[in-house]
Amino acid sequence: MDLVGKAAALFGSLPALMTPEETITYEECDRKARNIASLLLKKGLKPGDIVAVVSPNTPEMALLLFGLLKAGLIAAPLNCRFPRKLTAGTIEALRPKLLITESDKPISLPGIGTQSIRSLIEESGTCPVCDTVETPENPDRSVTIIHTSASTGSPKAAVHSFTNHWYNALGSNDNIPFSPGDCWLLSLPFYHIGGYAVIFRALVSGASMAMGNPGGNISETLKLFPITHLSLVPTQLYRLLDDPESEALLRGMKAILLGGSHAPESLLEKALRLRIPLYLSYGSTEMGSQIATTQGPVNDLRRDSGHVLPFRDVSATQEGELLVRGECLFSGYLLGGAVRPQTDAEGWFHTADIGQ
Repeated sequence: MDLVGKAAALFGSLPALMTPEETITYEECDRKARNIASLLLKKGLKPGDIVAVVSPNTPEMALLLFGLLKAGLIAAPLNCRFPRKLTAGTIEALRPKLLITESDKPISLPGIGTQSIRSLIEESGTCPVCDTVETPENPDRSVTIIHTSASTGSPKAAVHSFTNHWYNALGSNDNIPFSPGDCWLLSLPFYHIGGYAVIFRALVSGASMAMGNPGGNISETLKLFPITHLSLVPTQLYRLLDDPESEALLRGMKAILLGGSHAPESLLEKALRLRIPLYLSYGSTEMGSQIATTQGPVNDLRRDSGHVLPFRDVSATQEGELLVRGECLFSGYLLGGAVRPQTDAEGWFHTADIGQ
């Protein structure tokens, strides 16, 4: 399915991406993505090829991710804060056909073509207007490789299919309504599953995404856009609640999704006292972001993450280890150039997390 094209057909002139400089509609996103996809395919890339991307969140990177999705290429956004040596090693393990970076002097690796995002976007803008790009229809095709946060060891390259992201977005939007007129701030990087997941939530709903300037702080960015939805980790929420202006903006939002790590009781107490519409969540890279989320803003000091969202199943071993499966579950880890499934005989993925 050409999700970017479908969103353009359904939501046309509605804003897809808001930046400090401009607002890009769904139609414009589709046109730009089509040109990017056409250019990449003309360069010899084929659907299913891996494209590594090293960049902070920028409008150009968002458009590139749209283009990769339309072309049927596998996007592998990498942590742009990694030391150069670690980045090089991660790229070599991915074996991408192309490396795209923010820098005009990208990392040079034998056998891997490189280009800066800016030059790619500029080149795509000078190409003849492309009317059509054949997007693969197979919903089980791989579309992303997102590395885990390494909370239990070395980062692992988790491969997600179109189906995984699609159903994760549907389940999220069913629990936290996200629709035309709403706007989700891209406060988490695209190389984090919680950042990339917002793209699918917007594309299936016609809502908007917003991003500030690279390096800008969230409190200043919140003042630039009509933000209704926000994803945060506890450290970010702490900082925002210490700023009276940000606190007032948070209170007026529809949903603030808190995840990534354990939320201290003192933080929850403060958020409750200030009437912040906070949703607690438990998720993982392997499940495409959220697994369980509260059904509404928390109104007490509960110590759980709500209910299991649609299209996910959760169980536990006798020892209390959480097991997950469902349409959102990733295809497997990329190891030695091949996708290796990580489920047991009954289709369960063992999370190594303890819960009940």
